[in-house]
Amino acid sequence: LVISVIVLSALILSGLRGAALYIESHPEKVEALLERSAGLKTRFNKIDVEISPLFPALYLQDVAIINESGTEALLKLDQAKIELNVWRSLIQGQPIIKAFKLQGISAIFRRDPEGRFFIGDLSLSERQTGKSDELNFSKGFLYFLAQPEIQITQSEFYIVDQLNEIPTMLFNDINIKLQNQHNRHQITAEVTLNNTDTRVDFRLDFSGKMQQIKKWDGSIFAQVEYLRDETFLHLLGEDVLQVENFKVTDFNLNTQVWAHISQGSLHNIRGDLRLRDTSLFREDEDDVLLIDELSTHIKIERGLSNEQEPAQSDDWNFDLNNILCEIGARELSLSRINIQYSAANECTECGVTPAAEPAKPQLLIYIDSLDFSKTAPFVHFFSPVEFHEQLYRVIKPRGQMKDSYAVLSLESLDMPINIVDYQLQTSLHQIGLNAINKIPEIRNFSADVQINPQSG
Repeated sequence: LVISVIVLSALILSGLRGAALYIESHPEKVEALLERSAGLKTRFNKIDVEISPLFPALYLQDVAIINESGTEALLKLDQAKIELNVWRSLIQGQPIIKAFKLQGISAIFRRDPEGRFFIGDLSLSERQTGKSDELNFSKGFLYFLAQPEIQITQSEFYIVDQLNEIPTMLFNDINIKLQNQHNRHQITAEVTLNNTDTRVDFRLDFSGKMQQIKKWDGSIFAQVEYLRDETFLHLLGEDVLQVENFKVTDFNLNTQVWAHISQGSLHNIRGDLRLRDTSLFREDEDDVLLIDELSTHIKIERGLSNEQEPAQSDDWNFDLNNILCEIGARELSLSRINIQYSAANECTECGVTPAAEPAKPQLLIYIDSLDFSKTAPFVHFFSPVEFHEQLYRVIKPRGQMKDSYAVLSLESLDMPINIVDYQLQTSLHQIGLNAINKIPEIRNFSADVQINPQSG
């Protein structure tokens, strides 16, 4: 048996050497094979053959996918390595590809306002315009995606989404690996955003047809490192992160996120978030608050609803847990902050309804507990100067606020955000205040408090 295997391997190697010499001398045969298999016309400057008894490979240099007439390059790449599965090829009597490994692609991926996908001006969707170049390219793209393994390295993609009006993004230094096994697909990707220090590590494991995103089911993991404020603002399509007179002027974000995919939509988004070297600027007082580090666990849900109101597509719920904030030598820790954005004019958790027009969107903020003795830097920054200098520093409040709600009615979420109405509710526990003027010292005071512009 061993001798038979050795003899068979020698015969295969001998055949491969002969085939290699033939292929290198007749590159048009490879071009014809690609056109017959994938429906794509290709041109390349050079071809080399790597001989292996299991997975021999073709190296194509300076590759171009060209149009039907052969006059225009539709897509270019520096190198394509095509690995063949020898045994399966022998059994099936035709070349069977094991892997495509592509290097040096520069392309524009676009989704138009109707939801169709394109590379450049060539449609990848099932709805075609009827042009022969589009039909052939779409067929070739689907053939490419159906291969057992695909790798893309040292490439850059421009991503343009005209349907959701997301700002154009450049993904460069791309390293992608796609593995297909029947109806299961696994994608790993490492990319750099917009030629910055921001790195994204992306893992996707799902089942469903590759070209039908709305039918994907699976899981996703993403890690973002060194996301700075300018890149984040570009992603949001905003010039500034600002609420009233307070705006974020600098930050460095690192995060890890896990989520489930059901029918192409993200669900149960959870992760960890860490902000470093964050600067908050107050315009009316020309003051800056520097936060060394802010870390928390996050949970995000979309499309909130209750029994009386249907879910709004733009509604969302943002949960922050185990929050730790460091400002110099001071630390502020919170168990939970919950933020909801809703078009419905009701806070389902607190039951507070502000006196605002129903059409106004709302931002609902809940803080479970806050210790006054640790909030001095925040009070100094966010309160009026007179309040802090003449009152807060003198009375030095102690104790806790628990179950605090802020219901803010907004013009919109467009920056800078303007608050048109508000209502605050909190429970004070064991509050202590120093004496000031004719007001005596207060100890161990507890009460429930509500504040709004109408009642004071």
